[in-house]
Amino acid sequence: MRLHIILLGALLLFEGLDLKAQTASTGFTVIPLGVKGGLDEANLSSYMVAAKGSSNYICLDAGTINAGLQKAVANKLFTEHSAEEIQKNKIKAYLISHAHLDHVAGLILNSPNDSPKNIYGFSSVIEIMKNNYFTAKSWANFGSEGDKPILNKYTYNYLTPGKEIEIPNTELNVTPYILSHVNPYQSSAFYCVIIIAIYYT
Repeated sequence: MRLHIILLGALLLFEGLDLKAQTASTGFTVIPLGVKGGLDEANLSSYMVAAKGSSNYICLDAGTINAGLQKAVANKLFTEHSAEEIQKNKIKAYLISHAHLDHVAGLILNSPNDSPKNIYGFSSVIEIMKNNYFTAKSWANFGSEGDKPILNKYTYNYLTPGKEIEIPNTELNVTPYILSHVNPYQSSAFYCVIIIAIYYT
């Protein structure tokens, strides 16, 4: 049995929702950490997604991380009492739709306190991350490629449109698709699948 849900890069369908966990009947828990696209740095595009009943989340975009996690803690969406602990232990990977700052600022700014994990994106996204953000010229290189010194906190994973991948340490498989954004930029849609084993006795 396969359960499906489509999660678009910007996930505008969640815009305006209070910060509460939304559990889809199809078996996903979605926690919006930020739902907007600018002006409010504490509310930029970022959604934690896990299989229902799991505490192994992926983060679809990462515009806001810490401020959103602090709100989630205040709303008792996690048993942990620290946003930093949740970021380090509950978020297993970042899937970035496109590399505009309102989709990656939280990842960049909170990278010193994060734990090692994967960043997934199309090559255009990874190139911007390694050449403009995680570089000695603008920050530190927390990535796995680019300017030296390379700190290797985050491992870049290049996505292929239409090719399903398994996200390690989660129960999710994801298939990325290309979306159009402001020309000439591309964005991504992530099609998430939970594989459920059914046992007959």
